[in-house]
Amino acid sequence: MTNAPVSAETVLVHGDFKVGNVLLDDDDQIVALLDWELAHLGDCHEDLGWVTQPLRTREHFVSGHWERAQLLAHYETVTGRQVDHDAVAWWNVMSCYKTAVMQASGLRSFVEGRSNEPYQPSAAVLTALLDLTGR
Repeated sequence: MTNAPVSAETVLVHGDFKVGNVLLDDDDQIVALLDWELAHLGDCHEDLGWVTQPLRTREHFVSGHWERAQLLAHYETVTGRQVDHDAVAWWNVMSCYKTAVMQASGLRSFVEGRSNEPYQPSAAVLTALLDLTGR
């Protein structure tokens, strides 16, 4: 954590900001933000790092409408804050780590019989885990 960016201000972080947790009106304006169980105080770049992380591109982006460059530019326009792209990159790495931990934990829970639902980690996470184990 020695390379963690220093936040210029503390804000309310949603924790799972993505297209699936947003309700839009007919003018593409956000009218509701759902799924608040991961909300906490933190760096404004954390949500940006989560929604733009490479492991969840298919889930988080909508081609031509909700992509990385568009999201970051819109964020700057709406909030008046300048995006620190180095901070977003750091949060991208942290978000990939969190995703891998969540997916591996879900799979382990099923394998150990603590869950009846088989959780299927993404191919990218499985590949990374197999690489770490030397398989």
